[in-house]
Amino acid sequence: MERSYEYNGESYRVRLTPEGDGAYRAELNGRTIRFFARRNADGSWFLPEMGQTAFVSGLGAERSVWVGGHTYRVQRQQGSRRSRSRASAGGDLAAQMPGQVLEVRVTPGEQVRSGQVMLVLEAMKMEMRLTAPHDGIVRAVRAAAGELVQRGQVLIELESTGPA
Repeated sequence: MERSYEYNGESYRVRLTPEGDGAYRAELNGRTIRFFARRNADGSWFLPEMGQTAFVSGLGAERSVWVGGHTYRVQRQQGSRRSRSRASAGGDLAAQMPGQVLEVRVTPGEQVRSGQVMLVLEAMKMEMRLTAPHDGIVRAVRAAAGELVQRGQVLIELESTGPA
């Protein structure tokens, strides 16, 4: 899998190749890094060499990566291959992992812009912002502040009003 991302104004070309038994090879702008990772039942990744668990979430081109107590926000560049997302074809946004809804920032019928924060979820003492993957209209909000949610649970139904 190969993708291009932007972080802090710099472009990064990333190629990730599984090598078997939890080993991966990552090529980052021509530099090769080998590491081990194990996918957990909640969708997170355990990185044994670091003794850390990493979480990745986001929709559309924007991604947030949580590891080692830090959050890194990256933007997939145009022309980069599409990846799996937690948005269904209809635009429903689902929880990336079990957690508690801290804040719902949209209401049914509201128009949203691509990248707008619609809901804030807390999981494992980290805040995750679910953002609109495209311009659209909120059709339904299926979660409330304080509610505990499960991985894959639909939280917001979003109808597209523009390009995805």
